[in-house]
Amino acid sequence: MRITAVCVASLTLAFCSLAPVSGEEPKAKPETKTTEHKIQDLSLKLPETWKTEKPENKLRLAQFVIPAVEGDDEGATLVVSAFTGGGIKENMSRWVGEFKDSVKVVTKTGESASGPYEFADLTGTYAGPSFRRRATPLENGRAITIVLKPKDKPYYYLKLAGPSKTVEAATKQLREAIGADAAKEKDFNREAE
Repeated sequence: MRITAVCVASLTLAFCSLAPVSGEEPKAKPETKTTEHKIQDLSLKLPETWKTEKPENKLRLAQFVIPAVEGDDEGATLVVSAFTGGGIKENMSRWVGEFKDSVKVVTKTGESASGPYEFADLTGTYAGPSFRRRATPLENGRAITIVLKPKDKPYYYLKLAGPSKTVEAATKQLREAIGADAAKEKDFNREAE
């Protein structure tokens, strides 16, 4: 009888060791490795997978290519420019003009480690800026624009544009690069200003 009890206990232990342990933490995603990029007075820690590219024109201080996420056929781009004036309200018509037909627009304001900022999220059929229209507009396109206003320094304009899924995945990393927190942002009524 004693041997049977030991066998049952052994079988139970063997069975239990194969069962998942309740309360076990899921494995954390590996931390994204970043590289620091100094752009005039602005310092951005961007994912290593975002590759530096030669800016297409003199207005751009920096330009990055972001790899496509699963489900998108192409990647996105991040452009950093010196911003000479205005904010979301003054530039919204230009940004909306980069899309065809109807555009969904969400605007926010926030504080970041790099200074206050205005944030616009535009979704629709993306055709690109007027000086460089896409041959085939991107139907499920998205653009995130940030006007960053560091104290006593020039404004910076950051624009992340491309397919919706890739831009969605990169938006959190872009916020982290400037020290912003989406949970602390406030709605911005661009019509009220």
